[in-house]
Amino acid sequence: MAYLLATAFGLGETLPEDSRQRGGLAATPKAFRELLASRRFVGCALASSFAFAAGIVYISVSPFVLESVYGLSPEVFSLVVGVNALGLAATAQVGARLVGRLSPQTLLTWGVAAIAVAGTALLVVVLVGVGLMAVLPILFVLTASLGLLAPNAAALALADTDTRKAGSASALLGVLQFSVGAVVAPLVGLGGTATAVPMSAVIATFGLASLVCCVPCLLPSGAGQLTRPTQRRGRLGRPGPSGVV
Repeated sequence: MAYLLATAFGLGETLPEDSRQRGGLAATPKAFRELLASRRFVGCALASSFAFAAGIVYISVSPFVLESVYGLSPEVFSLVVGVNALGLAATAQVGARLVGRLSPQTLLTWGVAAIAVAGTALLVVVLVGVGLMAVLPILFVLTASLGLLAPNAAALALADTDTRKAGSASALLGVLQFSVGAVVAPLVGLGGTATAVPMSAVIATFGLASLVCCVPCLLPSGAGQLTRPTQRRGRLGRPGPSGVV
């Protein structure tokens, strides 16, 4: 509530008046329709959303799986989560330093490939019953991959977006990213805590889905295509150092 009041009464508009979108709330659905008609925006948004969903499933279900199935204590589990979080942050920082040398398409490809391979490997390891020492490194790779995937998917999704629709594009991207995981994660929990198969199967599915949806992000999109980390006037698309854009 404090943030809402501060935004409503204490945060002024920073955009110049001639750059503001007109039409009020009625303009938002129109902007969403235009964004959803873009092959690149939809592909990048879905690739990022499915990857986020895999991460949300890991965050919400792994406490039960790692503690109940693999016998980790709460203290050790907290350490595992902390190490994985550091991996995500480190990967995001490395990606931010690489944007001057590599295109966002390349970095996105690395991130998507990592989450798809990690998700598939996790499912195989769980089905074969290799054990905890194989599961933990895979979860680290899966989490760290989001540091490359999320910012570059957002950059490419926004690359062809007019700055007047930047807010709508960012809002739609955020809604899609968190909605898929929020819907699926509770359903995964219905599979119980006696086995890691439901968690690993859903993560593998989302990882492969992210890989498939990534394809439109890598194809030419005409005017405003972002092939190098440069920013065109009137376009957005520079990836930030973290997964939040």
